[in-house]
Amino acid sequence: MSQGDNTQRYLGRQARRGSSEQRRLAILHAVLRIVAKEGVRAVRHRAVAKEANVPLSATTYYFKDIHDLITDAFVLYAQEMKENFLDPFWNESLCEIDQAHRARAAQQNSSQAMEDISHQVVAFIVTTVKDRREHLMMEFSFLHAALQDERLRQPALIYIDNLLMHMRRCMEILGAKHIDTAAKSLLSLIRRLQYEAMLGREDAMDTVLVHQVLMQQLESSC
Repeated sequence: MSQGDNTQRYLGRQARRGSSEQRRLAILHAVLRIVAKEGVRAVRHRAVAKEANVPLSATTYYFKDIHDLITDAFVLYAQEMKENFLDPFWNESLCEIDQAHRARAAQQNSSQAMEDISHQVVAFIVTTVKDRREHLMMEFSFLHAALQDERLRQPALIYIDNLLMHMRRCMEILGAKHIDTAAKSLLSLIRRLQYEAMLGREDAMDTVLVHQVLMQQLESSC
């Protein structure tokens, strides 16, 4: 998938009135709550209608089958994550790191940028695991489901590309030799650390250790 193709499209029926849009979103948010608690396999029209407190007919009106319902919930999740968390978290901090790095580069002192980015990645991991655990559960559930449902694969790849965009920015600041490869390696490491933390591995949230692991990864990429 090209880096520029990051538009996610809904499959279900689009609402034409404000009240209808609110109901459609209520249904999709109900799906997200079910996915967070019980996984994608627990998503059924009847369970969603109950969770959203809407008639069963409302779910089938907007979504012709369960696959469209799950796919559109993933699209909504990805959009809300990008707008409400990923972009705000990374854009401002990386802009500050980049500006500071450029100032230090004039003085031939650029090693601090790697430290700053490593600490920012640690903060990202801690935030997603501790403060946004429910969202991370949704993310893992959707991405796992995409391995079996081809209709989820495009939204999954677009979501991963949005994550990689911020990793590429990190590597551009550091002047990595191979930016795309380095970005993918960094994201893979973040994924492993998040997964181990979610599983309850004792040292997975040791921020000093995680920082050391990240520094080794960043140094090898530069």
